[in-house]
Amino acid sequence: MCKSLPSKVGGNGRRSNKTVGRVSYVKLTLTQGGIPVSNAQIGLMYKESGQWKTFTDPLTKKEIFTTDKNGVVMFSVFSKKETDLQFLAYLIDDQSIKTQFRVSFKKPQWLFTIWICADNNLEGFGFLDKEEMKNVNNNVSVFLVCDVISEQDSLYVMDELGEWIEIMVFQQDLDSCNSSLLLEVLKVLFGPCEANNYSLILWDHGGAWIDDSIYTCQITPHYIAIDDTSNHAISTRDLRKALEDFSTQTGKKIKLLGMDACLMGSIEVLYELRGVVDYVVASSSIVPGNGCNYEFFKQISPTDDAVSVGKKIVDTYKDYYKTSSDYKQRGLTFAVYDMSKVLLTALCIDDLAKSLYLKMNDDLRNVINNFYPRLVEYSSSLIDLNDFTEFVKSNVNGEYVKYYAQQIQIALSELIVYEYSEKTNYEIQNPVSIFMPGKKDFMLEYRADYETLSFSELSWFDFLESWLR
Repeated sequence: MCKSLPSKVGGNGRRSNKTVGRVSYVKLTLTQGGIPVSNAQIGLMYKESGQWKTFTDPLTKKEIFTTDKNGVVMFSVFSKKETDLQFLAYLIDDQSIKTQFRVSFKKPQWLFTIWICADNNLEGFGFLDKEEMKNVNNNVSVFLVCDVISEQDSLYVMDELGEWIEIMVFQQDLDSCNSSLLLEVLKVLFGPCEANNYSLILWDHGGAWIDDSIYTCQITPHYIAIDDTSNHAISTRDLRKALEDFSTQTGKKIKLLGMDACLMGSIEVLYELRGVVDYVVASSSIVPGNGCNYEFFKQISPTDDAVSVGKKIVDTYKDYYKTSSDYKQRGLTFAVYDMSKVLLTALCIDDLAKSLYLKMNDDLRNVINNFYPRLVEYSSSLIDLNDFTEFVKSNVNGEYVKYYAQQIQIALSELIVYEYSEKTNYEIQNPVSIFMPGKKDFMLEYRADYETLSFSELSWFDFLESWLR
């Protein structure tokens, strides 16, 4: 993005250089006799292929900029490569008053977009996390899309001093739970701006894929975000489409997708998102209202790859809640998922499901019913997959069943490259959830929604039907 130094618009030919790296804006200051001039209109031009062209701010679409009470105008600048651009700024009313300067672009190591959907009962936590995100780490550049109730929805960028700069105010209420809007904003922010690594963090309520149909007119897979004003949510399927379209339309890929929301470490969600991001950081359990510990921004180094950043997200989360006995009682998990391993894991689940389906009889039903209450449960319908396979290995007879259960555990150890998991009196390893309701009514209630997921192409639901029949 851009690191900039204030520049005065003064006499003819005044020049200064701007280095673009951490933040995406340039500030110009108009003074007269050392006193800032407010409410003055400034125009901008840039040179391309030897020709001067009118500059349009890529975010606000402005071509004329009005100085504030401090005599300052601010505009956004992006570049697709590390290069220099020559700019000319001039006073609209007197074009003899002008200045020229160059903007030098340097790719940031990590460019984050934080998507805060706080148009709901989490607004207070959103403001707290916004403050917690502040940092002066030059390896990190951050855009923040903030949808709240009590203030105007805005787009912010982190400046070189670690402060938020508001670069755009949305004139209408922002529907942050609209996947099409998410796509368009990602294209505007990530599309023209080069970085070594791109990351998106979705911040809000989450429910894996459970209960989304109450927020949408159509039956869809379930949600990661709730906007109380629009009464919308981003479904799993729509999230995949937005990220897929982003890659197709920009030629770029998000290296790390963080989901600061409850229950998103679900095999059904991961299977839906396979191929569109490289790594996912998420929790298969409930996430406390304070969410992630954004101190991890301060720890990112110039050599950190997606796994390294993911580990820092997990470690700072663990450190933040290490004294919270209440949440440990209910269960805390956070993990880094290697999305290249999702397909193999799903195929192993499919093999086990087919084997259990073929073996299903009253005796097997009784065996499963006996150990089901002891499974680690993340919600009324989501249980821990690794825990289930361990019980299958210990309680269900059959060479193939035990073999497939073991294969799932091996696949999970490759899928989950780093983890934090803790639940009082329970041992959780390789945390990821899977749909396994203990009641037939729950299974039938979610069936139509479940069948819109790509995971429904596999045999897991057939096993559930045969067990709960």
